[in-house]
Amino acid sequence: MSDPYLSLVCVKNQLGVDIKRNEAKKRILDRITELGLTNNTYKNNQEFLLLVCNLAEYLITKKDKVSKKEIVLEVINQLFNLQPQERQAVEANIEFLHQSQMIKKVSRWKLFCTGVKELFFSKKK
Repeated sequence: MSDPYLSLVCVKNQLGVDIKRNEAKKRILDRITELGLTNNTYKNNQEFLLLVCNLAEYLITKKDKVSKKEIVLEVINQLFNLQPQERQAVEANIEFLHQSQMIKKVSRWKLFCTGVKELFFSKKK
C-alpha cells in the first residue's frame, strides 16, 4: 500500500515530463502485450506501427511536452531491439503515416456512443 501523503507531493518540470513519458510507454506496452502482439513478425508491420502511433496519440497531449514520435520509437525499440537502419526505416514509416493523416484521434462523442453501444449489446449475450 502506498502512503496517501506521498500523492500530495507534486512533480514539475523535467521530472514531470519524464514521469509522463514512462507512464505512457508502460501503458502502451501493457496494451500491446494484452493483445498478444509482441511477436517479431510485427517488427516491420505498418498496421502494428499505426496501432502504436494511435495509442501514443490518445495518451499524450501537447501540454505533456513529450514527443509522441520518440515514445513510439522507444516502445518499438524496447519490443524488438532495432538496429540503426531499422530505426531509420521506422522513423520514415512514422513520417509517412503522419503525412498521410492516418494517425488520428476519434472524437470523444464517437467514443461515448461506441461505449454505450457496447454496454447495451454486451448485456444481451
